[in-house]
Amino acid sequence: MEEDVFIKSSVDVLKLATPKITQGLAKNVGTRLLDVALHVPTRVRTIYHTSTLNPALEGKHVALSGVVEGHLPPRQPRSPYQISFSTGPQKVFLTFFNGHPSMFTRTFALKKKMAIVGVLRWKDQWQIAHPTIVPGSLLAQTIYQPLYPLPESIHQQRYRAMIDELLAILPNMPEWIPTHVMQQHQWPSWKDALIQAHKPKSEQGADPTATPKRRLAFDELLAHNLSIGLLTYHQQEQRKAHPLEPHEHFLSEFEELLPFSLTQCQKNACQTVYSDMLRSRPMLRLLQGDVGSGKTAVGFFAMLLATAQGQQAVLLSPTEILIQQQYKALIPLATALGKTCAMLTSQTTRKERTELLAKVHAGDVDILVGTHAVLEKDVRFKALNIVVIDEQHRFGVQQRLSIVDKGLAPHTLIMSATPIPRSLTLTLFGSVHVSRLTTRPKPFLVETKAIAQDQIKTLYEKVYKALQDQQRIFWICPLIEES
Repeated sequence: MEEDVFIKSSVDVLKLATPKITQGLAKNVGTRLLDVALHVPTRVRTIYHTSTLNPALEGKHVALSGVVEGHLPPRQPRSPYQISFSTGPQKVFLTFFNGHPSMFTRTFALKKKMAIVGVLRWKDQWQIAHPTIVPGSLLAQTIYQPLYPLPESIHQQRYRAMIDELLAILPNMPEWIPTHVMQQHQWPSWKDALIQAHKPKSEQGADPTATPKRRLAFDELLAHNLSIGLLTYHQQEQRKAHPLEPHEHFLSEFEELLPFSLTQCQKNACQTVYSDMLRSRPMLRLLQGDVGSGKTAVGFFAMLLATAQGQQAVLLSPTEILIQQQYKALIPLATALGKTCAMLTSQTTRKERTELLAKVHAGDVDILVGTHAVLEKDVRFKALNIVVIDEQHRFGVQQRLSIVDKGLAPHTLIMSATPIPRSLTLTLFGSVHVSRLTTRPKPFLVETKAIAQDQIKTLYEKVYKALQDQQRIFWICPLIEES
């Protein structure tokens, strides 16, 4: 397949990519062939080829070749269906807990020679539950089977077959890494790195330090740096921002609206943001801080500063729960300054959305908060001055560029709770300026407990008492199914 066709093609061009698999991949991996190609295995399973069954192999994956000798249908409804399988002088019973007898008699016909793979167990006799039939040619050597992080709806074996189909059409990309760098690290080409990552030759093949994965990791960092450089150049070098007029007392006015006092770190960050927004060069600043350090307050300051001078602001968050919390906290502050605030999410009805977009375009909405819905092309502003992005790593570079393009050249404040060392910050964000919040507005102690299921009544009592004392609880439950 040609390079440009491969990059643009979706995964459904693969014959084995059923609608069910495509749907599962769209949520967890991606929709393009390139997304699937770069979704490499994280573990490797070793399958031992043997002709002799011994205790050293119990609990391990083995590959056996032999002959079907007989069928033992269940005598009771809930009993398993068993098949006697001879590997020479020894026997192993293939056990199945579901399936129709006709399927077993057809697949495992008497005297049929075949090769199987499964976990070997000893329970008064050698057993393998739900073995997989494999081509006999695979049994010539130890098998290293890649395992992928996948949703339960996608079976590993079928996914590996789909990967085989993908690798067969993988194009030879022109090399973008300089030859001396490739030679220095003894890296394979991009195509060979992907093939080696998907077809490991040892248990260490899925290790992050394996040569193919180091090559692919370098590609990812290189692409990230280039995209950040593109974003920086596009925003800061090619365009001019609308500089705000000096308003020296706005920080004091803002703090009077708050039900708490700002920390010195927050005040310093606000002053830095204030200075950036007075310039015609668009601000591109990363605000780092732990959860609870007060990043949102600094973001609110930046947005209200812009609206105080007749400009518009937008707050972009990755989840609807988070954006609703921020919207609820922002409304009283905006109202106190006589500014309007509106929320746009995927849950906004079509009628409400049409009316809201008209107000935003006319400048009747000073602050718009929202999720990915804000990125749609029909969302237009009259005088967008600043974009505040919360947890920016959840938005791609193209998405960040699309929101930046909605203004003349808006300032951008990126907020992140992800701890990033200074050296890595320079690598990830290039020329993005960094501010850090190192203290919390109010020190607090979090008590963490794990409670067994049979103590659930005790948990209810503790939650009830905590609520009576005006305390807050974060209750984490076991995951039953993906949501």
